Amino acid sequence: MSINTDLKLKIKRFVLIFGDIIILYFSLFLTLFIRFYKNFSKELYVNHVIYFTITYLIWFIMIFSFRFYETHKPIKKPLDIIINIVYFSLINLFLSVLYFYLTPNQFITPKTILVLNIIIFDGLFFLWRNFANKFLYRYSLKQNCLVITNSEYLINSIKQKPELNLNIKKFINPNSNINLWDLEKITLDELNNFSENNKIQNIIIDDELLFDEQISKILLKHLNLKIEIIKTSDFYEKFLGKVAIKNINQVWIISNFNENKKYIFDIFKNIFDLIFGVIFLIISIILIPFIIIAIKLDSKGPILFMQIRTGKNGKDFLAMKFRTMCVDAEKNGAQWAQENDSRITHVGNFLRKTRLDEIPQLINILRGEMSLIGPRPERPEFIKTLEKQIPYYNQRLLVRPGLTGWAQINYPYGSSIEDVVEKLEYDLYYVKNRSIALDVSIILKTLNTVIKAQGR
Repeated sequence: MSINTDLKLKIKRFVLIFGDIIILYFSLFLTLFIRFYKNFSKELYVNHVIYFTITYLIWFIMIFSFRFYETHKPIKKPLDIIINIVYFSLINLFLSVLYFYLTPNQFITPKTILVLNIIIFDGLFFLWRNFANKFLYRYSLKQNCLVITNSEYLINSIKQKPELNLNIKKFINPNSNINLWDLEKITLDELNNFSENNKIQNIIIDDELLFDEQISKILLKHLNLKIEIIKTSDFYEKFLGKVAIKNINQVWIISNFNENKKYIFDIFKNIFDLIFGVIFLIISIILIPFIIIAIKLDSKGPILFMQIRTGKNGKDFLAMKFRTMCVDAEKNGAQWAQENDSRITHVGNFLRKTRLDEIPQLINILRGEMSLIGPRPERPEFIKTLEKQIPYYNQRLLVRPGLTGWAQINYPYGSSIEDVVEKLEYDLYYVKNRSIALDVSIILKTLNTVIKAQGR
C-alpha cells in the first residue's frame, strides 16, 4: 500500500524541523566549547541553553518566514540557500542583540558568543540543508501515478513539481484530444491491466469524470489494488495551495463557502486587525516623514494616491497609498500596472518592492474597510469586466481585502487575464481555508518579501 503523498510531505517537514533543532543546540555546544575550551562545563552549557532558547524561537520564526519549511516548493539550490541564510542571519543578529540588551544576565556575556554561534549555526545549517535536499528529494522513491483528465494544465502542474515525487506513467484523456510528446496516452479499456502491471500507486482524476458511469465502475475495481484515488480539486488544494476554477461548480461553492463556519474566526480577526493595525501604524510613524520627503524630491504631485476600490460584499471604499506613479499615469484611461511599468517613479519602485507604499492603508484597516490579510482590493471597473470573463470571480469579495494575501506570496507579478485567474485560485483557497495559522504564515512570509524587497 502506498504512503499518502500528503503524509510524506508532512514527514519531510518534521524531519527538517527536528534536524534544525539538533543543529541549533549542537551549534551552541560547539560555540561554548570553542569559546571557553578548558573552562567548558555541563553547567555552563545548561545555563546558556535556558537563556538562548528564547532567541532560538525567534530564529525559528525567521527561518519559517524565509520559506525553509515549504516541502511543496523547497529551496534546493546551494546559492539560494546561502542568500537566504545571510538575510535571516542579519535579522537574527539584530533581534538577538535587542533581546540580550533588554534581558541582561550577569552569568552570560553573549557578545562574542552570539556572533560565533550565528557563524557556526549558518555553516551547519547550510551543510544540513544540502544533505536533507539530497536525502529527502533527490533519492526519495517516486510513486507511480496515472492521470485521468481533460486538462493539459493538470499534467504540467504535476510535472513541474518534482518534490511531490509523483511519476506520471501514462494519462487518459476521455473527452478531448490532448497529445503530449513526452507522455504516452492509454484508453480506459487498458486501465485495469496497466494499473496492475505497472504498480500504479496514485490515480489523479478530474472531479467531473468521477460522475462518468463507465469510469466510476472501472475505478471501483481498483479499490482492491489499494491505489490512492485523488480528486483534482483535492490535489490542487493539498499540494498546490489553490482552488482550480476548472474543477469547481456552484454546488462546490455552496458546500465550501458557508460563512457561518467562519463566524468566530472573523470576530478574532477583527480584533487582531485593530490591535496590529494600531501597532504597525505607530511603528510606521518613524518612516513616514522620510517617505514624504523622498516622494516630493523625486517627482511632482501629491504625496498620497487615493482611489475607489471594492471591498467585502461589493461595497466600495476609498483606498489610500503613497503615490508611486507619475501624476498623469492614467491619462489614457484605467489600466493595470505592468511589470517594469514606465509610469512608476524611482522612489515609487522602491516603495512598491518594500510594500512601504501601503502604509496609509493601515487607516483603511482601522476603519474596518480592509484587513491585514485577504485578497488585494480591486477597482470596480476592473471587477465588472472580470466577473463576465472569469467564473466565480466575485466570490473573493466574501472577505475583506487585505494589505497582503495568499495570492501575493505565492504568485509573481502579472497583468493578464491568465494571471488574474491564477491569483483568483489562490484567493479562493484563502477564502475557503482562512484561519489564524494561515494568517500568521502569510504575515511571516510577507516579512520575507519586504526584507528582500521583492514586492510587486
